[in-house]
Amino acid sequence: MRPAPPIETILHRVTYHAVTRYVQRILGVSIPMEKGTTEIIRAAIHCKRAKTTIDDVRRLVMIPTVAVAIENKFAAIDTKNFTAVLDPEQQIVVTILEPQTYKQRHGRRKASSRSEKQCHRIAERVGMQIKGIHTKGKMK
Repeated sequence: MRPAPPIETILHRVTYHAVTRYVQRILGVSIPMEKGTTEIIRAAIHCKRAKTTIDDVRRLVMIPTVAVAIENKFAAIDTKNFTAVLDPEQQIVVTILEPQTYKQRHGRRKASSRSEKQCHRIAERVGMQIKGIHTKGKMK
């Protein structure tokens, strides 16, 4: 496995969409937005309401585990607090999901994990939404 570069040099790899989703899904701050609002504006408004900054949220997302996953071209990585969906080709954090839940079964933990295929589909869909690509009048 390749080691991660210094965190401060790769903060820009956390997209504005991922910042917004972290604030919504992990920090619990969600604000309704008008259609057509850009991702940077969404992220800024959500961060302001959460009394934080975009760079501070990027630091919360770009922990060493995520940095190593990006550097090694993973599709997603589960952490204690969230799941980061990554684009292995562009080496960016595409979106943030709630952390995986684990069930106790007969003394063992059983994960309800997302498959790599599911993570790729989520990354593709979010990537298209970020770029504004429409199909049949609706977002994919």
